[in-house]
Amino acid sequence: MVTVSMGPPTPPPCLGENLRAPVDTVNRAFHGWGLRPYTLISEMRARMGRQERRREAKLGKGQGGAAIAGLLEAALGHHRAGRLAMAEKTYRRALALDPDDPTANHLVGLIAYQEGRYKEALGLITRATEVAPSYAEAHHNLGNLYLDSKKHPEALECYDRALALNPDYASALANKGDALRGLGRLDDATVALRRAIALDPFVKEPRYRLAATLISLDRPAEALDSANECIAFEPFCQNAWAYRGTALQLLDKQAEFEQFLKLSDVVWTARPPVPAGFDSLEAWNAALEAAVRTHPTLVWEPFQRVSYGGSVTGDMLVRPERTMQLFEGSLRRAIDELKASLPDSQSHPFLARKPNTYRITVVASILKAGGWHPTHTHEGAWLSGCYYVRVPSVVGSAGGGKAGQIEFGRPDCKLREGFEPPLSAVKPEPGLAAFFPSYLFHGTIPFEGDEERVGIAFDVYPTG
Repeated sequence: MVTVSMGPPTPPPCLGENLRAPVDTVNRAFHGWGLRPYTLISEMRARMGRQERRREAKLGKGQGGAAIAGLLEAALGHHRAGRLAMAEKTYRRALALDPDDPTANHLVGLIAYQEGRYKEALGLITRATEVAPSYAEAHHNLGNLYLDSKKHPEALECYDRALALNPDYASALANKGDALRGLGRLDDATVALRRAIALDPFVKEPRYRLAATLISLDRPAEALDSANECIAFEPFCQNAWAYRGTALQLLDKQAEFEQFLKLSDVVWTARPPVPAGFDSLEAWNAALEAAVRTHPTLVWEPFQRVSYGGSVTGDMLVRPERTMQLFEGSLRRAIDELKASLPDSQSHPFLARKPNTYRITVVASILKAGGWHPTHTHEGAWLSGCYYVRVPSVVGSAGGGKAGQIEFGRPDCKLREGFEPPLSAVKPEPGLAAFFPSYLFHGTIPFEGDEERVGIAFDVYPTG
């Protein structure tokens, strides 16, 4: 999970709160805190080095410079409002006037990333850093692309370039901490994360990442403090609750842990109804599988962000075709039934957040033999889950064990030797959906054989 910013590192508002595009990657990855809509373009140019300023001055002698600046400001407004197609179209009008404009390349690259076009994103943001070597935000976000692909040395190099240009770049420091964690340099990671917190104390990402790092250093009391500090100003931070739970387990505070993470109480299953017009579950699932396999955003191992040995789509509810519109309606019926069955509790991090209205993001995956989804949470969401379209026959078979099942409770950070957290699992079946709080660690167990597993994951985001 990375923090991505479009502009200079300043206090909130953060991008995760303001860019309400219906794209799951926005909520999982885009939580920078530096986007100021009407000052980004001029401030970025003001920070350019001498070479870039000469280039801008030369362009500005004609009408092109003013036209590009106006297009970028308009596009940025669309981008922040989640109108990605209009934003990209407007950014590309700027690129038509100047294909080397660094801001346009950078921001089109961010849209490509949000929509799952990862190779294109890498090329665009790399180009921005080439034509504007002093563009700290572009170096930062290039590092985030590398971090997502687990290329930690390359990510660290990009963050160091951004920090050389702006030593007080808090989100770059936070993401540098993640790169250092990936390299096993945990003590160095804590230094970077604590500095990010000192620079920007009311941002959640560095605090919950520090909690994870301290857990891996077997310092659970400090980890619990960091998670609690995050929750104090972000009461529904999903990652903070997740790491808080792990710290409580390591401190043998089981009763406190079970107040919000008792596995038998926070995992539910249901069978969303088959829409009218389909005479069987098999016919409905066949239509869903066809929609997944033909979706234009389906990518094999997209930067290995959420899948190993599998393909993943972008959000299928962005400009959805008819099948996905029907799927959303069916899923909403199941979600509403679950929501109505839940008790009220203002002291519970999941129950206290039950929404009256919500939006849904949907990301499908196709896993092959040996494929798996690493354990993770969904920051920003309230409820998460997966609907199973196709399930290999080995899943649930005699001798198959837990192969292919979805597992709950395994943290995504290194734990002290010999410690095994409590775990549970759900056996997938075609037509079954599993639901759980978004702060619950979950991942899949690999399976073997020639068949594929097709699932549609979803996240529910409160809107009112």
